[in-house]
Amino acid sequence: MDLVCFAITGHIASMGSMRAKNILFPAFRQVQRISYGNFIENGQILVLILCVIGLMVKYILAINGIVMLFRNNIKNKLLFVTILSILLYIYSLLIGNNAFKLMDILEMDQYIYLVIFLIFPLILFSIYRAKHFHGNRRKLKLKKNS
Repeated sequence: MDLVCFAITGHIASMGSMRAKNILFPAFRQVQRISYGNFIENGQILVLILCVIGLMVKYILAINGIVMLFRNNIKNKLLFVTILSILLYIYSLLIGNNAFKLMDILEMDQYIYLVIFLIFPLILFSIYRAKHFHGNRRKLKLKKNS
C-alpha cells in the first residue's frame, strides 16, 4: 500500500495532477525525464521489466491461491491451470487490443471487483462466523451447566 501511494505521489510531483491523471501509463512518461549524463538516458526498459515481473508474481500467486482453494475439487491440477491460463490469455487479448476499450472495461471491472473481493467475502465470512459463533456459544453453556 505504501509503495502504491509513493508511486502515485511521484507521478503527481513530477508531472502535475492534471497531466498525471490523463496519462495512460504515467511511469513510462516519468522515466523518460531521467537523464544522468550520457550513461542513463532512458529507463523505460527498467519500468517494463518491473511491470512484467510484478504481473507475473501476481498471476502466480493468484493461480496458486485458486488451486489451493479448490484442491479437493480439482482432479488434474495441470489441466486446470492450463485451461485457466488459456482463458485468461484470451480475455487479455480481447480487452488489450484497444486502449479505449480497455479503459471502458476497467471502469466496469471496478464494480465487479468490489463485489468479488469485498462484498462477497464479507457475506461469506459473516455467514461462517454466525454459524460457528452460535455453535461455540452452545458448547460453552453446556460446559457451564456440567
